Amino acid sequence: MGTRLRKRACVKIDAVRALSRAAGTSELVSELLISRGIATPEEAERFLHPGDSDFLDPCLMPDMRAAVSRIEDAIKKKERIVLYGDYDCDGVCSVAALYEYLKDKTESYYYIPDRKDGYGLSVKALERVAESIYPDLIITVDCGVTSVSETEYCKDELGIDIIITDHHMPAEVLPDALILNPKLGGYPNPLCGAGVVFKLIEALGGLDSAKKALELAAIATVGDIVPLTGENRAIVALGLRSINRYGGPSGKGLKRLLESLKLNNSVTASDIAFMIAPRLNAAGRMGSANRAVELLTSSDDFEIDALVKELNAFNLERQTVLNDIVDDVKEKLKAYDLKSKLCIVLADSRWDGGVLGIACSKIAGEFNRPTVLFSTFDSGAPEDGRLLKGSARSIPDIDLYS
Repeated sequence: MGTRLRKRACVKIDAVRALSRAAGTSELVSELLISRGIATPEEAERFLHPGDSDFLDPCLMPDMRAAVSRIEDAIKKKERIVLYGDYDCDGVCSVAALYEYLKDKTESYYYIPDRKDGYGLSVKALERVAESIYPDLIITVDCGVTSVSETEYCKDELGIDIIITDHHMPAEVLPDALILNPKLGGYPNPLCGAGVVFKLIEALGGLDSAKKALELAAIATVGDIVPLTGENRAIVALGLRSINRYGGPSGKGLKRLLESLKLNNSVTASDIAFMIAPRLNAAGRMGSANRAVELLTSSDDFEIDALVKELNAFNLERQTVLNDIVDDVKEKLKAYDLKSKLCIVLADSRWDGGVLGIACSKIAGEFNRPTVLFSTFDSGAPEDGRLLKGSARSIPDIDLYS
């Protein structure tokens, strides 16, 4: 037994030393690489120094060619396009990135529903878009893959074409539309919503055009907690490089936000996760996500200064509200039998639904229980009782979706 263990240890040390010599890394770095399944100098080079070669062919995503053809036709005919997004950091960055690409090519608008309207497509929101803008084409970003009836209503009742770009888990029945989603058709890499938009822009205008969206795609990728492997690692690495490059393509609003956070030319992935993404999220949680998109797309100095102050104020408000909810939940848990209950399910109409997801994450992590928190109480049909609306987060090894 001891001999076998010693032999295995020797093999591991030999592999570490061999990779260290071949890749020019320290033995400690080589050991960490091997522990991540990276065993060859070529794999180590790609992991440590991601570049353009790490970007996959966007047309590996089903429906990409057809979506590009429809959008190119809309641009040629100068049709009116509305980008329909989500109100979190990923949705905001997705909308801003695609809007920046399209705005000079055809008449382009964006619409992000309020959090009270609920996530994703809704008939009411589509009717608002139709009545106020009446587009020829709607492109969803970071939402829509489960909106079967809403897509049908958009096409058949409102007469508006729709393309869905999303990254969330599809249901068994898909909407009858062109759908760009890395979870469909075996795309080799998971992506966030802004990552899908990045690939769409790459397919439309080439990699140089897509690189103008790298910074927002990097922020969204980190903010949405997507695995930083493969293409995502390249998006974040090159996006950070661009953000930190003096005179890089960062929009005025993003630069001013970074300046307000004292992050000039020194932004890290941790800064995105704990400082930048929360502020972009806070707009949708405490006010309107449109304010975050305006910041990322505006060129007006006075407007940008006001928006930066507004987002920073939203974030402070979010922190206060979140802390109050977490404290309240912990107080309720004092009378909760955690030994016999394998999940935490609580409700309180005083809780702000905009931060319940973060509160769930904190409670689930601290108490190691899947956590469901409800805040909105609606009157349902008598046979249904009350309808509750809230958020849920799980722990490793428990698939709450399933």
